[in-house]
Amino acid sequence: MINVASWAVRYGDLDHSTLVDAGLADGDVTDRALLDNPISSETFGRSDKSKIPAAAISAAAVLDSAWSKAGLSPARNRLDGRGHRVRHADTALVVGSSLALADEACHFVDTPRQRLSPYSLSKIRGNALTAPLAIRFGLGAGSHTVSAASATGGHALVSAAQLIRSGQASRVAVVCLDQMRHEAIRGGLGATGASSASYPSLPLSAERSGMRPATAAVAMILEADDSCRSRGHAGLARWLGGCLRHDCHHLMAPLPSGKALIEASNAALGQAQIAIESIDWVSLHATGTRVWDQLEIDVVRQLFGCQLPHLSAFKRTFGHTMGAAGLLEAGIVCEGLFQRRLPPWPEPTDPTLGLLPSSRQATHATHAMMWSAGMGGDVVANIFAALP
Repeated sequence: MINVASWAVRYGDLDHSTLVDAGLADGDVTDRALLDNPISSETFGRSDKSKIPAAAISAAAVLDSAWSKAGLSPARNRLDGRGHRVRHADTALVVGSSLALADEACHFVDTPRQRLSPYSLSKIRGNALTAPLAIRFGLGAGSHTVSAASATGGHALVSAAQLIRSGQASRVAVVCLDQMRHEAIRGGLGATGASSASYPSLPLSAERSGMRPATAAVAMILEADDSCRSRGHAGLARWLGGCLRHDCHHLMAPLPSGKALIEASNAALGQAQIAIESIDWVSLHATGTRVWDQLEIDVVRQLFGCQLPHLSAFKRTFGHTMGAAGLLEAGIVCEGLFQRRLPPWPEPTDPTLGLLPSSRQATHATHAMMWSAGMGGDVVANIFAALP
């Protein structure tokens, strides 16, 4: 069994409890973390910060918070190899991002040649985010990078859980984030045609016109249940199963039938060893694009028939935090399971989706399925349960 030991988030200037309450109350806080809102911290000293990308500074800040909440060692390493060193041979690292390194590369191209240093390439190479975190926290069981567009967060969770199930690690630090500071990145997002033409974006509503990009950094600690117990740490929820699939259809558009998402959901149920009737909450990816919102509701009906579970669409509250979206939504789902709270049924909804009032009766959930999807075809299903 695998527990969600802790999680933390950086989203604008919101503190953790305010952000969780907003998610579970279906509020709208998108203006607190707009597209170019910087995420920063003093987790690294000045000399270390100059050697790593801005995204790694944000990642370290949020991981530091989740690490502390999990009751893990407060010792940290310097990046230059000096001083006392700590190394946790049983702890792995999975870092996910969609656009952060592309954003960093754009800034690199703009840097005058005379300002380059021996560490300049360290800011854009493939392990630019994992290496500083692995060194800083002493994560010795291996580092892994995930980049699957908006499916990154859900993908990272499955990858982390597989490391624990395979015996490679007893604990995995998962960090997902995106930063979109450069004009080339912001312009590219607009050119996709998937960004909202108006504010706010309202997934599942008749007025929806696309996604609302926002910035966030999220960290979550997954840990084997026996490891948690040995430390006397209970955690928030339990991860039961998860599966990745690919549409193999189109670089931008999803497979209209939703077949890959159905396959991922059924495979995750098989791993969790529960029937679909046990799922009483589905956290939709729900970007606010008309095609994807409709596809998800069609898949819900194919899987659940007339007895729909409770549905949530967290991008109504937080906007679309890109590579961080799946991990942010997973954190809110785990908080809801832990607190025995459900967010309100997302309203208003598009009448053509046919979401009936009879679906809104639940007051709390014990098993939740979360969907993630990304441009390019990746789809992911993760299943969580309330701790006994």
